[in-house]
Amino acid sequence: MDRVKLPVMLLSACLALCAGCSASTRPSLPEGWKTVTHRGVDISVPRSWTVEPWHANCGVTSPTVFIGPEGRAVLYCPLSVPGGSEVILGALPQVGGKAPVPQSINGLKALVTTTQAVFHGSLGATITYIYVSLPTKEMTIFVMVGDSARAPGGAPGRAMQIVETIHSAGK
Repeated sequence: MDRVKLPVMLLSACLALCAGCSASTRPSLPEGWKTVTHRGVDISVPRSWTVEPWHANCGVTSPTVFIGPEGRAVLYCPLSVPGGSEVILGALPQVGGKAPVPQSINGLKALVTTTQAVFHGSLGATITYIYVSLPTKEMTIFVMVGDSARAPGGAPGRAMQIVETIHSAGK
């Protein structure tokens, strides 16, 4: 066989095997952000955010990443305006609401549901809620972030900015 044809045939075979593959990529992070890893998945948030194991709570007053799994706790919290922004790695799957949209996030197949709510009163900001289900990782991530600096940890587009950092750990 011709020495030129063999490498071309091998390359063609490799490309055919990987048709439809999506390579995992590591996103570039905003300056001053840190990465948190859980069950083979990385997500990044501003460095000032607290990271702690998940526990039943009535919301947070400062930006927090909870590392799950999230438990099915029933709390009777007074109805209040959300305080700080939060991310839950290992969240319970979303039940009801809008249908998730299939997406690829840095090479990971994901089902993403995004909703927003406007809170009045002292906060007076829009809060974005995003559920990201990663079926191949058997994990759900919940992101709740204000779209204004009036919400601790919030900034315009911050919730989606956090979601866009999700990727396979070590990639």
